[in-house]
Amino acid sequence: MGEEVNKDFEEWKSCLDQINKFDEYLVELRKYGFTIITGLATAGTLLGSGSPDLRIKAGVVIADIVLVGILYWIDQYYQNLLYGTISRGLILEAVLDRGLIGYMSDYNRSRAVSKIFKIAIVYIGFTVALFALGTISAISAISTRTGSQNPLEDPVEITLIIASALTILYMTSIHIVVEKKRIEIYEDIRNTIDTKRNGIEQSREKIEQSKREILRHKRRKVLHREKVLELYSANREGILGPQEANTKKQELDKVEKIIESEIESKEMEQIDAEKELREKKKALEAAIKGKLQGS
Repeated sequence: MGEEVNKDFEEWKSCLDQINKFDEYLVELRKYGFTIITGLATAGTLLGSGSPDLRIKAGVVIADIVLVGILYWIDQYYQNLLYGTISRGLILEAVLDRGLIGYMSDYNRSRAVSKIFKIAIVYIGFTVALFALGTISAISAISTRTGSQNPLEDPVEITLIIASALTILYMTSIHIVVEKKRIEIYEDIRNTIDTKRNGIEQSREKIEQSKREILRHKRRKVLHREKVLELYSANREGILGPQEANTKKQELDKVEKIIESEIESKEMEQIDAEKELREKKKALEAAIKGKLQGS
């Protein structure tokens, strides 16, 4: 059991490392992704400045909008990996009696900002901002060219509207189908772990209780050995007669057998509790695997 606990502990530490790594990936992805998109939008504005041709500005804006959609898809991919790692870490914490990952997760979920702030809103907001930039450029270009203020007169603006609408629809669909479903699965996993945690804790407490009892009986055995040595010493020095020494020795032998029997009994209890803990861990893993496959 000790070797298995060590393996679980190493896997739990690996989960922490992977969570940090995926978090870092997401931060870098969003930071550099939005920086590149903002740079392209700025470059498009500079390239199209002083020219009534809307195609240059609109082309860059449309490319930016498509890039936002691709960036959101990659973001969701890494979030799926992150949630999977967190879920595995929670299983291991239930077995190892640790709570760092669970505490961080619960704290984040309980914050108001987590309920209001959704990453999909950021991406959709960025798309809307790009669309607004393209529309303003269209109005400016069309006004310069024809004197009209209606951007729908130019097919390039219509293309921009279609690209923006499709990208927003695409991200909204991913949010509904993937992101919300992922959160539902995660909450279901958390509920399953919380339901089975009491049984796992009971098995773990049985193991610890058995270890304490074994240690206590082994201490009794050491003290008993000291009494046996005292008996041999008294017998050699002639303090006790042969018959009395023999009677004392028989009594001490009986006590020693009782102590050894109690140690053996507690060791068997520990083995049974460890087996029970392994079975409960497998049952928890099977239940969560079933939920993932059913989703």
